[in-house]
Amino acid sequence: LALTIKATSIKGLMKSSLWTHKLEKCCTPIKLRHEEKLSTVRKNSFSGQFNVPLTQLRNIVNIPVHYVFVVRHNDQWTKPVVIRQDYLRDHLESDKIGSEHDGNLNLYFSYSTGNDNVECSGLNLTRYLSDFSDFPLIEE
Repeated sequence: LALTIKATSIKGLMKSSLWTHKLEKCCTPIKLRHEEKLSTVRKNSFSGQFNVPLTQLRNIVNIPVHYVFVVRHNDQWTKPVVIRQDYLRDHLESDKIGSEHDGNLNLYFSYSTGNDNVECSGLNLTRYLSDFSDFPLIEE
């Protein structure tokens, strides 16, 4: 089976060549959309803002799309927030995550310093940190 990968570089986040190699052996077609931002610092937290095109978010196809959000903070990358397109759309519709503006969903992620906690619009997204459960580990 063919594998469709549409992603920009995830340099500095993980060993992308090894990760891509394992994805190439996967039998489930996937698409990735990746965004990275620099952080805004507050006393006990930092944040990053992302924009997702609403037309893309609402266009659900039979190939699962995953959004990967990372923030650069203190010269280090945060753990990626990996969320499926249909889950993000459901959060938009039922939990009112983010805000809509000029055809985009604006997401403002807030990270607590000292622990692995991330929120957006008051919704705890910690369960999506490094959630690669849709990407099976291929042992060689």
